[in-house]
Parts: sequence; structure tokens; C-alpha cells
Amino acid sequence: MNLTHMFNKHFLALVLHCVYNIKTTRKTRSIIKYTFKITYSFSKPAFYLNSSHTFAEMLIVLVSLVVCVSSKSLRKYRNHFASFPKYFQFTAPEIQKCRKFDPKLGECLAEKVVDSMHRFKQGNKELGIVPLEPLVIQKLEFGNSGDGPVAIQQVYENLKLFGITAFTIYDSEANFSDENCYWRFKSYGNLVRMEADYKMSGQLLLFPINGHGKSNNTLYECEAVYNTRCEKYTKRNQKHIRMTDFVLKLKPKRIVFGFENLIDGNEQFSNEVLKTINENSEQVYADVAPAINEAIAKIEKEIVNQVFSRVPEDELFLS
Repeated sequence: MNLTHMFNKHFLALVLHCVYNIKTTRKTRSIIKYTFKITYSFSKPAFYLNSSHTFAEMLIVLVSLVVCVSSKSLRKYRNHFASFPKYFQFTAPEIQKCRKFDPKLGECLAEKVVDSMHRFKQGNKELGIVPLEPLVIQKLEFGNSGDGPVAIQQVYENLKLFGITAFTIYDSEANFSDENCYWRFKSYGNLVRMEADYKMSGQLLLFPINGHGKSNNTLYECEAVYNTRCEKYTKRNQKHIRMTDFVLKLKPKRIVFGFENLIDGNEQFSNEVLKTINENSEQVYADVAPAINEAIAKIEKEIVNQVFSRVPEDELFLS
């Protein structure tokens, strides 16, 4: 297929839409309008390029197309271009795909998702994936109450979560049919580290806590058990997937807590309290684990649904 055939009436409609409907800058509109002058002929019905155009002019055409289709505001008009040839449609080529009705779908997802986690460490704006290594969480707040030895409220800001892209997935079972949509799996990572600014208040073992400052907590040999369910919905005449239930149980074998200034203004006492906490880290973690699991699961669910909202179901799986 040569360029003359490729840049047909669909391309003309697309660029017209960019010029008159998208909130581009004046400079961008000028570039696209100049493209019209050098490529559109009133004596022919098609939008075309031919050998009479210089390389620079042809390059401007291609740049204009990139500017046009990369515009965020064009996404809301996606449905109007559903009949376009494949080279004009919004697809998800970077997503590693499985066959939806493969009997070994769970195994395939385990492999492809781990691969995608590695490739998307730095994120992907087109798919709505934030950088994953580290995963930055602006604010994470949770707490537990009761008569136990640990009853504290914790707030973490500017939290950086390291290590999640190094996890492997196993014992994976999945079904993405309309009637029964779910994915259950286990995941394992050698280390997860969390750096943040923290505030903490309440009762921790025998100590009244009212601290704030820097924190650096490390979880070793982590097993994560996921149990998720999903549903289907229609958006712009295309079917999408949405996670409805997202349950996580994170089980580290060893935890090392690092909090400065646990007892506000008393460094020596703070260090002694921290030493006692780490000597009883399993008990401390067990008391706060449900709140941590719920908070992390909520964030991961939002990330997954962000991708699913942008990518239709038929683009997530092989046909």
C-alpha cells in the first residue's frame, strides 16, 4: 500500500477534526492548516501525497498526524472514528495479551502481567499507568482501634513504594466471561520498601505514641494473595471491564520498621521504643495488616481500572 492510497478520505476527516474541534495551540493549528495547502488538491477527491512533494512537506504531514492523534481531547471523539482503518484506531499494542477463552488463561496472565510490570516501570501515559518503580502515593491514611496492644492512627505522605515490579505471579486462575468475571492469584516478592513522611498517634505496645518525621519500613519475603472480581459495562459503544472487588492479603515473613521521632522531641526514648517495636514486629504488623491491605488494594484497584477505562475489552485480549 503506497502513501497515495493510505492518506485517503479518512485521513482528511481526521485532520479536519483536529483543526476545528480540538483545543490545540495556534501554532499547532497553523502547522496542520499548512499541511492542507501542500497536500490537498481540489481537483481530486482524496487527501494524498505524491512524488511531487518534498521530503520536508511529507514530514510535516506525518508530524501533524502525530500531533493530532496524540491530543488528549481527541479521545472523547474516539467513537466517531470507529470505522477508520486500523492504522487510525486507538489500540493498545504495548499490552501483552492472552486469549480470553484459553483454558490456561490464568497461566498466560501470570506471565504477561509480570512482563508488563517490568516494561511499564516508568509508567505509560497513553494507558494511564503511573510510574511503578517507585510507586508514588501522595497520601495513605489508615488506623485500627480496640483494646489490643496496638491501637494507632497513621498518616503517610509522599510515600514511595519500591519493589512491586519485582513480584512474580503463581497459582493464577482467571475467567473474564460476561457471566463470571474474576481473577485469583498469588504473588511473591523478596522485598518491599516504603519511604514516607509519617504522622502517628495512639498506643503502640506499652508506649503512648505521638510522633512524626521520616519513615523507612521494609518487608521481606512477601507473599500476596489476591481475590478480585469484575464486571462489564459499555462506554462509547465499546465494552469495558471494571474491577468491583479487589481483596489483598500481604504476608511478609519479616518486617523491619524505621521511624524517627516516635516520641516527639525525645530521640533516646524514640530509639528505645523503635527497638522494642522491631523485636515484636510480627505482632505489630498483624494488628495493622488489615488496614494496610485495604489501603494498598484500593490504590491498586484504581490503577487497574484506570487502564481498563481507556482500553476496551476486545483490545485487552487476542482474538
